[in-house]
Amino acid sequence: LELKKVDSQELNILLDLLYKEIYDEHPYTQYYESIFKTVLLKLIKLSDANNSLLRNQEIAIAFKQLVHLDFHKEKSVTYYADKLAVSTNYLNRCVSSVFKKSTKQIILEVAIMHSEFLLAETNKTIANIAYELEFEDPSYFARLFKKIVGITPTKYRSNLKSQL
Repeated sequence: LELKKVDSQELNILLDLLYKEIYDEHPYTQYYESIFKTVLLKLIKLSDANNSLLRNQEIAIAFKQLVHLDFHKEKSVTYYADKLAVSTNYLNRCVSSVFKKSTKQIILEVAIMHSEFLLAETNKTIANIAYELEFEDPSYFARLFKKIVGITPTKYRSNLKSQL
């Protein structure tokens, strides 16, 4: 993405704020998540990649963008289909054809990706992280994490600490 100087400066300001908040002694989660979402939305706005996409690609990309914004509170495919004003079947077909993954798989992968960040950047228990990400059962979260990442959340965290 080629940026104009003014857009680059605006993004740098936002990214500096994000960095400072994440590495603050007492980071405020909702604040840095909001900054991160703002950065994503700014990049989406600046990107002209969506101009020449096919309808199914537009739907799939819009779905993935929505998942990154709302995964923490909503994991239902129906929710995203409703937000995009399409049927769940059509959404599933669009996502599958573009990303070669199911809609549910993408939702869970995004949640697990965020959990990796929380495991690295916080001292929250694995159960608390699972509940924060709206998983009803910490053991299900741990099994899903292992399936996607290849190791348990505990092992992931200990590997990170041993690298420091």
